[in-house]
Amino acid sequence: PPPPPPPPPPPPPPYAPPVPTPTPVYMIPPAASAATHEESIRDLLVRETDYLRQVEQKLVADVEQRVQGQREELRRKEEQMEREYEERRKRLEEEMASMRTEIRKELAS
Repeated sequence: PPPPPPPPPPPPPPYAPPVPTPTPVYMIPPAASAATHEESIRDLLVRETDYLRQVEQKLVADVEQRVQGQREELRRKEEQMEREYEERRKRLEEEMASMRTEIRKELAS
């Protein structure tokens, strides 16, 4: 006879485990005295301010770097367009010179 079927997999948990989140300032338990509680909040605010300054500096540096890259790209494109313009201008001048020569030859004959 065939072997019995394998047992079914266990059911999934009824809910996802909670994701840890940082504790908001208002949920930090008060310290032994109001003064130390105030100090701990002040320390937290100083740390947050320092962190926000670092984030701001990083964002400013990223934007400046991106702008610098765009400036360089625009400068390269402008130089390329100037080269192409000069090449076309020279080609047209050469064509016009050869046409003048042909016209002079025809007029002379």
